[in-house]
Amino acid sequence: MKRAFDDLQPLRERHGARGHRILRLADDPQDYMVIIEFASFGGAQGFTEEPLLLRAIDAAGIEGGAHHVQYVEEFREQL
Repeated sequence: MKRAFDDLQPLRERHGARGHRILRLADDPQDYMVIIEFASFGGAQGFTEEPLLLRAIDAAGIEGGAHHVQYVEEFREQL
């Protein structure tokens, strides 16, 4: 799964990805969450609708595809 994710780095960058985090449960490494930061909402939405992404998810054997997509805005303040 990680290799399939890594192979999509150029596609994420093309849609304006700035970075990512992969989190997984300590007691179940098959249960994980990927957080990708994009420069814009349009870039994030374009990436999640990208046919190459959808094919890669299927090819990686992820049961049921991407289970949940949520868009959030982050507000940062410096202390």
